[in-house]
Amino acid sequence: MKFTINIKKLHFVILLFVIIIAGFVIAYGGSQPQVMGHSGGEVDATINYPGLGTQTYSLNYFIQNIYDREVVDDGALSSVNGSVTTLENKVNNCPTGMTKVHDFCVDSSPRSATTWTGAVTNCNTAGLRLCSTIEWSTACLSLGPNGWATSNDGDWAGSLVNNNAAMRHGVSNSCTIHGIENYGTIRIYRCCKNMI
Repeated sequence: MKFTINIKKLHFVILLFVIIIAGFVIAYGGSQPQVMGHSGGEVDATINYPGLGTQTYSLNYFIQNIYDREVVDDGALSSVNGSVTTLENKVNNCPTGMTKVHDFCVDSSPRSATTWTGAVTNCNTAGLRLCSTIEWSTACLSLGPNGWATSNDGDWAGSLVNNNAAMRHGVSNSCTIHGIENYGTIRIYRCCKNMI
């Protein structure tokens, strides 16, 4: 009679891992005098608690502690799940009045016209920031060739070019035409926000 055992690679790896861990615990984790040429104290951990002195823990203690925390403490797992849900909401949702474009949020409508420095200040006050050149262009183009570029004068976006000029975007009703203008000129603008 022929007898065949079919062991998959995954089963073999798991079995090998269990054997190695068991051997390590037997060799190092016990309080026996010497096992396999080693004493249990060789891998004991000594922790110094301020005001309480030192405490020594064996490897067995650490393994049991990890097991207790990972398997038994469902409250911690619930807390982690709650944090993940909160993070997913931040990643997938923009604040009211903003639209998600790739990995950032942008104002759905332009804000009232002001100077470049006024735009920067207003965005910062709202917990946002003035859109960068790339963000403005990406968001504009996401709505089509001319996107939201509806002003011949363009919107403030990006940073200062020099001591008295800043970038404006959407000139001539085009998402791809940009210009430089004195930062004291009055223009509309949009604020942006990172998803996280």
